[in-house]
Amino acid sequence: RRSDNLYEVRLPALSGFSTEAPKHSREGKLVARTQWRVQQIVVTPDGRTLVVGESFGRRLTAFEIAADGSLANRRVWADLGRNVPDGIALDAEGAIWVASPTCSEVIRVCEGGEVTERIKVATDAFACMLGGPDRKTLFVLTSASSDPAACRANATAKIEITRVEVPGAGLP
Repeated sequence: RRSDNLYEVRLPALSGFSTEAPKHSREGKLVARTQWRVQQIVVTPDGRTLVVGESFGRRLTAFEIAADGSLANRRVWADLGRNVPDGIALDAEGAIWVASPTCSEVIRVCEGGEVTERIKVATDAFACMLGGPDRKTLFVLTSASSDPAACRANATAKIEITRVEVPGAGLP
């Protein structure tokens, strides 16, 4: 189950943002409410901007991260039109790769919404990440369905891999 809230989490072994409510109130604080279901979060390398994929809103939304961890100046980073963001990954030029299960593709989108690359996948794209030694390998988790029962009955999930020009950046 996904949340429509963002929490700042500060634990001894981990600090960051989560869409899941902390188990104990002292472990985190609510920093933003979103209008649409949040699926993925990235943070820019300078630690100043957090971008979330809002699936039902079909957009990427950005917030400035203050020194105290609070979020401010919410803005639409990119309207994705027909694409639904599920997983997202930030690259070194500041563009974001978006896994879009409803379009069976991953797109690379710049702030403002310009799509610079489209890669079709075999079924539906649910998650993506830039990795490998040089972070220029795009890993895309695909499956014919996201329904657990359908996935158990017909195992179609796989990780599709392709090379890209611009390496990954930021967190995660």
